[in-house]
Amino acid sequence: MYYACLYIFLIYACLLIMFIGKIDKKGNTLLYIIFLCTLSVLFAFRPEKVPDFKSYKWIFSIIDITKKYCPNLLKREPTTDTEYGFVGLIFWFKFLLGNYYRLFLFFIAIISLHFSVVYIKKIVLLINPENEVECITILCLFFPYYGMYYQGIAIRGGIAMSFIIATLYYYMQKKYICSIITILLGFAIQRMTVLAVLVCLTYSFFPILKKRIYYLISALLLICAIICNLTRGKILIPVYNFIEWIFSKIFIVVDYSGYLSRADVGRTFDKKRLFILILFLGLIYFVKESEINIKRLLNIVLCSVLLIFATLSIVGSERIYDLFSCFSVAILGIKLHQQTKKNLKLSIQGFSLFYIICNFVISVRIWMFPHL
Repeated sequence: MYYACLYIFLIYACLLIMFIGKIDKKGNTLLYIIFLCTLSVLFAFRPEKVPDFKSYKWIFSIIDITKKYCPNLLKREPTTDTEYGFVGLIFWFKFLLGNYYRLFLFFIAIISLHFSVVYIKKIVLLINPENEVECITILCLFFPYYGMYYQGIAIRGGIAMSFIIATLYYYMQKKYICSIITILLGFAIQRMTVLAVLVCLTYSFFPILKKRIYYLISALLLICAIICNLTRGKILIPVYNFIEWIFSKIFIVVDYSGYLSRADVGRTFDKKRLFILILFLGLIYFVKESEINIKRLLNIVLCSVLLIFATLSIVGSERIYDLFSCFSVAILGIKLHQQTKKNLKLSIQGFSLFYIICNFVISVRIWMFPHL
């Protein structure tokens, strides 16, 4: 019954993408509020077998509101091995609202999901002010994977994602102090937020390439993926050793060295990574040569594709490259609301449906069969 509700949301999301632009502003706002609240309830009452549910439940139960915590931005709380910012969120929630774990999950889901959607919309409007995108469109594109995974499983990662999206928005507006404050707040809760610096640098300084160069890079990466699968990664061991050395330096800062201890050189290029590569190819096709600012977002998504290969041997590496690939939602949001020829519009809608359905299938597989 629970998963049937998620499938109903999938159907509604697909229908809304198909009938985009045919619902008035008030109707879109009402649909967004209903979708946001209902999805947050579903994420809060997810089955206990969903990954990370019991881990966060244990962290929630062990935080004692009678105990004094001394926050330290550079260290983690020793008992839970969690950032002090997240411990503080639990502490004040339990102090103000009580010991209700499911309610806490709802609180985190609705806030991080809403802020992610709102700031993606703000980025879309900065790049494409002529055509206003609705929050419901962004939510339909965002929830099938980023919502289900980062508000339904890795909730600290979801908080980090919302802070990274907000950081880029403030950076694009040249509000650098706001960007720094946003990074620091996110870093206190989930240290992966520091990757927002790389997102902003990629947006500003990564060269704007011709479409044929993006295609060439994708083709080379696909060849690497085939070689990797045929040799089960063994041919790329020297590359992985170098990459792991680089990431070991990064993970010292974010205190995620545990991921490297679970590195598996024999991992192959799985369906999810292949999907992101196909997604990137689709985005290249729909982006015009003259759309420089959209290409800047495309560069961030390209960074996620490169990270797929860079982190192939690292277990849980999707929590790194997803922080870059989530900007694909902004690109699709822009393209869906642009005034284009009917045939091209249908193609973009069709690709968006493919995007939504594939992301949903990946998420449900992770929810139901996390060890596959």
